[in-house]
Amino acid sequence: MKKLLELVLVLGILPITIISCSDSGKGDEGAGDESREKGIVPEGWESVEREDFSIAYPPQWELDMTGDPETEFAVYSELEGETDEFRENVNIVSEILPDRPVSLDEYLEATRSQLEQALVGFEIQEEQEMTDDFGKYRYIVYHANYSDMDLAWKQQFRIVDGKAYVLTYSAERDNYSTFSETADQIFSTFHVK
Repeated sequence: MKKLLELVLVLGILPITIISCSDSGKGDEGAGDESREKGIVPEGWESVEREDFSIAYPPQWELDMTGDPETEFAVYSELEGETDEFRENVNIVSEILPDRPVSLDEYLEATRSQLEQALVGFEIQEEQEMTDDFGKYRYIVYHANYSDMDLAWKQQFRIVDGKAYVLTYSAERDNYSTFSETADQIFSTFHVK
């Protein structure tokens, strides 16, 4: 369980570290509503096939698979001008869970506890349990301050066959809505095989 808690702490912080160092990318031209149904990949999007999951992203976003070994997928929006210092992003972190059942509630509680300790001004904005064609998942949106930046995160937590998957959208709080719908569409293409 200690590894679970350590990994959960990284979930909200790892994308920030990677993005803060980046200065290039590809633009997001927005995405239509036609891909809202789970698993449908919008025309022209790029797909990533891993051994245990697949996901797709807009071709304007930059794929970066060179991060932390626990990060299985990461894509970044382009910087939105010369003063923009943060690239909005979506990533997936996964972890094989202990040899005992871990519920979504338990996993989310561990996440919440770690984030409250690690982030200044951590505040949950929304939290839901949802079900789609691929099963039950938890969804959380929160704000906090990290490295003198006011940030917002949206995360989706799934547990499938003893493995936790956490999809994260990270954005500057004032820019959260700019790519939020695109992040939802990226999330909607995620499929555990």
